[in-house]
Amino acid sequence: MEENEKIIGSGFGDKNGLTIFRKGEITQDDIADGVNRCVEKALEDNRSSEEQYFEHKENVESPVTLFIKVPGYKQKNLQLVATSVVKELYLVQIVQS
Repeated sequence: MEENEKIIGSGFGDKNGLTIFRKGEITQDDIADGVNRCVEKALEDNRSSEEQYFEHKENVESPVTLFIKVPGYKQKNLQLVATSVVKELYLVQIVQS
């Protein structure tokens, strides 16, 4: 995160986009959107299925963290940031610059 950026909302969601926890200016739809984008990214990265992606992630000594940024999310000065924490759990944040 840059010095001039501020997290205005964050939450956790499962692989189906179900919100587990949220705080601040973030909706359940934002969390579901972030989770879906992470899953889509994993599938685009030459992995034939989500299960294979997570099998690979769990079997390596230093697991790869899937991380995406969506600049201009809903407003020009906002970005959606989503990270795969562990299998089936994602951290989604809205960052204001």
